[in-house]
Amino acid sequence: MNPFVQSNPIIDGLERHRARIEQTRENSTRLAQAYATFDSTGSGEFQAPEMIDFGCTFVDRPVVGYGFSLDGDTLVPDRYPRSSGAVYKWQRDTGGRYIGAYAMVVVDAGAGGGFGVAAAEPTYELTHDFVFTGIAMKNLPTHLLEID
Repeated sequence: MNPFVQSNPIIDGLERHRARIEQTRENSTRLAQAYATFDSTGSGEFQAPEMIDFGCTFVDRPVVGYGFSLDGDTLVPDRYPRSSGAVYKWQRDTGGRYIGAYAMVVVDAGAGGGFGVAAAEPTYELTHDFVFTGIAMKNLPTHLLEID
């Protein structure tokens, strides 16, 4: 410690507080993922029953991943299910950051490749999974970012 420099408890306290705020801000943004799942039966166009709330705040538009699964349905030859999923509307906060999404899927069991009498369309029960990935901020209480 330099004997010619005196410590000021007020300045030291403010500096510690500023350092804590900076550390909190740095630790509050990280790569994050949010998940959503919903089910459908048969072919057609389906929307998630409600807005998907991410539970975090993405700084930029997150990358959307989609897949589907079925468990226990008997696959009909030439009539395997196909599905694509998408976001048709984003939910944003007042700062323009992404906090949720409205999702939809299109399901098709195909027309089959054979000629003759058309078979009944299978009514597959599908589970649709969405994953949203990006840099996000944790939803922190405001008192952690206030300067006393």
